[in-house]
Amino acid sequence: MKLVTTKNHRNETLRNLIQKINFHKVEIMGSIGCKIASIVRGDRDIYICLSLPRKSSPKDWDFAAPESILKEAGGAITNIDKQELSYGKSSFEQGGIIVATNNKNIHGSICLEIKNIIEDNEIYPL
Repeated sequence: MKLVTTKNHRNETLRNLIQKINFHKVEIMGSIGCKIASIVRGDRDIYICLSLPRKSSPKDWDFAAPESILKEAGGAITNIDKQELSYGKSSFEQGGIIVATNNKNIHGSICLEIKNIIEDNEIYPL
C-alpha cells in the first residue's frame, strides 16, 4: 500500500508506526484535503493521522469536506476503532488516530491491522 501522511503533525510515534507497517511508498504532504484528494485520484491508498495527547491536532474544518468527498468516491475515514468522525465538539479537535482508505469494504480490516501493530509494538497508548 502507498501511504500519504502529514508534514505538520509528524512525530517519532508516527515514524515508528510507518516503519513497522513497511508501506510500499510513503509521501509526506500538507493539507488534509490534498492528502484525501491523492487517495480519491488513486495516487495513494491510505492516510494515517496520529495526534499525540496535549499536542496540536487537526480540526473539524480540516476533515469535513475531504471526508465527504472520500466517502462519495467509495473510501472511508474513521478513527482507529472504526468510529465515524464526530464534529462540533467544543474543542473542534480531531485527535487520536484517524485512518482514511480508498476502499470502504476493507477499511475496517485495515484499521484492525494497524491497531494490532500499534498494540503489539507498544507504539501509542490505546
